[in-house]
Amino acid sequence: MTAKNTENSDKSKATKGEAQKKELSFERDSRQIPAWHVIVLSVSSFGLYNIYWIYRNLSQLRTCAQVALDTKSDQKLYFDESTMDDQEKKDFAELKQEARGALLRLDNAGTREAFLNFAKCPAGVFATVFAVPVANLIILMRSASQFATLIPDQLSNVRKNALFISFCVALAYGSLSLLAKLPGAWSLLYLSTALPLFVVQTWLNKHWQVYENEKFLARQAFNPLELGVIIVGASLFGLVLINSDFSH
Repeated sequence: MTAKNTENSDKSKATKGEAQKKELSFERDSRQIPAWHVIVLSVSSFGLYNIYWIYRNLSQLRTCAQVALDTKSDQKLYFDESTMDDQEKKDFAELKQEARGALLRLDNAGTREAFLNFAKCPAGVFATVFAVPVANLIILMRSASQFATLIPDQLSNVRKNALFISFCVALAYGSLSLLAKLPGAWSLLYLSTALPLFVVQTWLNKHWQVYENEKFLARQAFNPLELGVIIVGASLFGLVLINSDFSH
C-alpha cells in the first residue's frame, strides 16, 4: 500500500470516527421528548421543527439499534472503538451495557425485532423527503407505523392496528396542512399539524421508558437553542397577528 493510500485510509477512518462520535454524543440523556415540547417548538418555528422532529427520532432509534447489534455480534458492524479515546470507550461500554438490558426488556414486550429494524433507517433521507409536501405524508405514515410497533403494551390497540392508525395520523396531518390556504391570519391554523406529532411522540416515549428502564428523567426545560426559537417565533407570530385581518 502506498503512502498516499495509507493517508487516505487514515482520513477515511478518522472521518468515520467523528461521525460515530457525533451520533453517540447525545445518548447520555433521556431520549424522551415531552410531547408538549413538540407542540410549542413546532408552532414557534412555524412548522420547521417538524422536519427536525422526524430526523431526531429516527436518528436516535437507528443509533441505539446499531449499538444493540454491535453488542450482540462478535464483529463491529457499526462502531469502530479504535477511533475512540479512553473516555469515549468508557461511555460506549455503558451504552452497550444499557443495550444488553434493554434488549431483554424489549424481548419481553415483543418489540425487539421492530426496534432492531431501525439500524439501517436512512434518517437523513427521510427527513429531507419530509420537507416535500405530499411526500411528507408517506414518510409520516411509514414512520408512525414503525413507531407504533414499538409500544411496549402488547394489548395496545394502536400497536395492533399500527398501519391503520398511522394512516389516520398522516391523513390528519395532511388535512391540517391545508388550513394554510385560509385567508389572512386564519392560515396560521395550519400549525395545528403539531397535534398528530404530539400523539406519535407519546408512543415513542413509552418505548424509551422501557429501553432506558426509567433510568433517566425526561427533561422538561427547554435548552438555550429551543428558547431562542421560541422567543424569535413568538415575536414573528405577534407581528403576523398584528398585521393580519381576521375579518375575511
